[in-house]
Amino acid sequence: MATETSWIRHETITLIAAAMERSAVTVSELAMHTGIPLATLTHKLDGGADFSFAELYWIADSLGVNPSSLVPRATAGVLA
Repeated sequence: MATETSWIRHETITLIAAAMERSAVTVSELAMHTGIPLATLTHKLDGGADFSFAELYWIADSLGVNPSSLVPRATAGVLA
């Protein structure tokens, strides 16, 4: 189970980072726009904790993307 959780966390962070890069938004700007404290956002982007659904929604809204684009897709063999 821990392997699946860490895979999901890693993929979520990768998707958020890519969306931030495409939108040219810094972590500080994202924190300000979402209302997520900078220390909390940084901690989560560093893999220290999972994002809540509400946080993913706020991030997606701030980056102008669909929330589903920040959720990793299950691939064969990874999640059973």
